Amino acid sequence: MKKFTLMAFILCMYSTSQAAPNIWQDNFAQGFSLYSLQNSKNQKLTISCNNGGVLNVDHSVELSTGSKAYASFNKQSSFSFIIDGKPLDVPTETRSRLNGNDWNKLIAHLGKAKKIDVFINNKKMASFISTKANKAFAKELVESCASL
Repeated sequence: MKKFTLMAFILCMYSTSQAAPNIWQDNFAQGFSLYSLQNSKNQKLTISCNNGGVLNVDHSVELSTGSKAYASFNKQSSFSFIIDGKPLDVPTETRSRLNGNDWNKLIAHLGKAKKIDVFINNKKMASFISTKANKAFAKELVESCASL
């Protein structure tokens, strides 16, 4: 099931590969709200929020860089961020109270972020500058992507 979700996710990512850099884009596909941010190096950060698409699939974060893609639900990749100077980890699930609180905090910070550094397995993989960090976007992200 995760492979199916990953494939659908990747297809959605490539459909918006020509997006303007540094501006959050939003999309909706098969019960998932997708929020993506692309930098000038064609690296893309995507937040996938389950809005009722599949019962057993949690929210996730994905980074595509070159021909590689990393997903937060993959146990081999630990995601973390430095958002406007504040370090935040990405939980692998959002159903437990502790991880749900961490996810909600992460989403709240992403919605307002100006500078986002993405780390995978403690290695800096990408940096993003957001030029569309406004209140309406932050509210939409928080409301559609609250922990499960």
